[in-house]
Amino acid sequence: MAAKSLDILGVGISAVDDLTYIDEVPQVNFKYPVRDKTRNGGGLTATAMAAAARLGGKVAYTARFNNGDLSNFMTGLFNEYGVKTEHIIHDPAGKPYHSVIVVDKATGSRTIFYDCRDFKQPTAADLADDVIASAKVFFMDFLAEPVPVELARKVRKLGVPIVADIEGRSPGVDALLHEIDYVVVSEEFAQWKSGEKDLATACAALAKAGGPNRKATVVTGGAAGCWYATSNNGPVTHQPAFKVIATDTNGCGDTYHGAFAYAISQGWSVTEAVLLASAAGAIKASGRGGWPALPTRAQAKTFLQQRQAEHPAIAGLAAKL
Repeated sequence: MAAKSLDILGVGISAVDDLTYIDEVPQVNFKYPVRDKTRNGGGLTATAMAAAARLGGKVAYTARFNNGDLSNFMTGLFNEYGVKTEHIIHDPAGKPYHSVIVVDKATGSRTIFYDCRDFKQPTAADLADDVIASAKVFFMDFLAEPVPVELARKVRKLGVPIVADIEGRSPGVDALLHEIDYVVVSEEFAQWKSGEKDLATACAALAKAGGPNRKATVVTGGAAGCWYATSNNGPVTHQPAFKVIATDTNGCGDTYHGAFAYAISQGWSVTEAVLLASAAGAIKASGRGGWPALPTRAQAKTFLQQRQAEHPAIAGLAAKL
């Protein structure tokens, strides 16, 4: 088997995020003064890949981009954060999502308005076998049609494990879930897909419905922590969130996904992946400013060393960073 040149290859949403900060959660028919504005990179997979790279991962991203301002902004930002871009496909009609995000400065909560009309998702035919096979882990997301089932099946045939963030509520999502090794989803998706309100029960239901290659099912619940199962019929474990003072929750879930995928690419256990992801998400929530607040490897190590009393596996995980 040829040596792997990448820890993670990411295929999925990237977005140029224009963030606007106000003093409180907006209501209709009200006027609010803007306290700050900034432009950052965003998007499910893009942020996850930037997070993984900040932790020390060898990471690449691919999409269909043109040479316009939004595409060039994203490509430049990827290069700045150490995410390789040589596999991005030139498409005159393709560009990232463009999002306007209103952030409540008091709580860190946000409202997102996005335009995805020109985003072009790569297909199975777009990615050569050797490009996929060069990665230890393949990361993908699903938010809107079409469901990338054929791409997932191609990756599976090449023997590369898949970590996926799935949010799209589509009838075709069952086939995609069947192909995923590591499913990491939000509480909203888990509740919708399982029909269960309790997140532990929802996680168990998603795990039970997983395909034969499912290695972990994780449901994230923000400040409530996450729930995970490492087999289709095994027990569900709750990992409480690390307590921090949240100042900006935008991108925390995507940061979690990137850190989780990085840990899996290093051959670490699911428990260690969950702990690293929880730490990365907490650090991101306590910062501000989009990708600049993504934790570095050194920051994650220090954070975990300070929290060793909270889980018996933390000391060993911190030693690996």
